[in-house]
Amino acid sequence: MIDIIDKAAHADIIPYSLLVSSITFALMSSTLVEAQEQSIQSLTSNNSSNVFSTYKNREYGFEISYPSQWQKTEFVEGIERNGRNIVTSFLSLPEGGPDKFRAYIMGEVSDFQPNHLLSEHVKQQIGEYEKLYPGFKLVESPSSISNIPSNISDSKQGNILSESKIVFTYDDPAAGIVKVLELYFQNKDHLYIWSLHSEATNYGNYLPIIQTMVDSFHIS
Repeated sequence: MIDIIDKAAHADIIPYSLLVSSITFALMSSTLVEAQEQSIQSLTSNNSSNVFSTYKNREYGFEISYPSQWQKTEFVEGIERNGRNIVTSFLSLPEGGPDKFRAYIMGEVSDFQPNHLLSEHVKQQIGEYEKLYPGFKLVESPSSISNIPSNISDSKQGNILSESKIVFTYDDPAAGIVKVLELYFQNKDHLYIWSLHSEATNYGNYLPIIQTMVDSFHIS
């Protein structure tokens, strides 16, 4: 009789212990998922934060605001690319999860004579990008590239001008499709280029940030 009671007790205990383990695991999993979601939301919030700092470049005489949480890199000696010097870049925070491509905004400066056509420079760049980027696709450009105007950037810009930008995508082996917005500002003997580089799926999230940045862009 005792043996039967003991077996029955054990029969009740085993499923109950499994039930407790299952509930504990479920709670832990829920907590981890919630923590991960909060982390991602926090990082996304920081990337779109309204807190901006000011970056000043004495060599080229300009200043621009950028998200304070982002990593700023200044290339003192400059890195030349197709006749354009990469001056600075601003790297976003990781978005969390499998973030294979951290969005960034880059500033470049090129010597540019006032009598040169900006449209010719843009056409040349598009040709270079077709060779450089695998799967290059021009998504957006002025209806007539030959009519791109000079964009004097020491005046208030307002919204990004469709006449002074191109948008293209390319295939990245790790991140998939990357989308790039490139903006041109001509002032006296220099051409200033600001570009946003992001995974295509997150591209729209960063447009307000680069909009704020170029609105603050000023040449002394």
